[in-house]
Amino acid sequence: AYLLGWNQRRFGMAIFTGLYVLLAISVIAIWIMAPTISLVFFLGISLVHFGLGDNHFISLPSDHQYRFFKLLRCLSVFCHGGVVTIALPFFHPEEVSQIFVILSGEQALFLTSILHTLFPVWLAAVVFYLALSAHLKSLRGFTFEIIMLTSVIAFLPPLAGFALYFCGIHTARHMIFLYHSIANTLNRNQAIKLGALFSILSWGAGCVGFVMLSVFGNLEAIEASLNIIFIGLAALTVPHMLLVDMIFRPFTRTQG
Repeated sequence: AYLLGWNQRRFGMAIFTGLYVLLAISVIAIWIMAPTISLVFFLGISLVHFGLGDNHFISLPSDHQYRFFKLLRCLSVFCHGGVVTIALPFFHPEEVSQIFVILSGEQALFLTSILHTLFPVWLAAVVFYLALSAHLKSLRGFTFEIIMLTSVIAFLPPLAGFALYFCGIHTARHMIFLYHSIANTLNRNQAIKLGALFSILSWGAGCVGFVMLSVFGNLEAIEASLNIIFIGLAALTVPHMLLVDMIFRPFTRTQG
């Protein structure tokens, strides 16, 4: 938002932050009213967002840029994003089903079967992606990443596999992208202050939500934690995806 010029408008950052938080709160409210639909939507946008974030660094030879771009873009998003949204539930159906029930109730159990059905489609896409990487060197590292990640999450408990991917790969890669984007506009101290402020606010909101769910919602600690983590992620992912994937990345490409 700072790089997009919101700080140059009167009360710009305050207005932006208010809209951002309002959108996040709206996602939580919608989840409470329609938990199953919200879970389906969350899995869908997670697949797209993770896929877009993981293939952002892919560069293609110029002679392939226009011929295969649309196909490769969609294929890459599906393959990368499907690692944790399709492959992980396939390898750990019972544990993931329990998480789905905690998040959205018993009616969400049908999602496990749908994701199980989607796994062969995802696997076929990965095989095709692997075949393309034999001709496009720029895809080989990312293909290897998909194979290694899939192997790891197949053996790790689902929450550990998700945390490894989300914190160790997706977030790290996004922070590198963001750092290079802001390097010429914000100095390190400004970036740290902004990051620290919103991190503290997010953690604070999470703690308040955990207490409310534990005390007023009569949920066990593990159930309250899972709700805070995943519904909180959904609440933050929607505005984050709109800002980063729909506005900021196209903005950086035009500026570049």
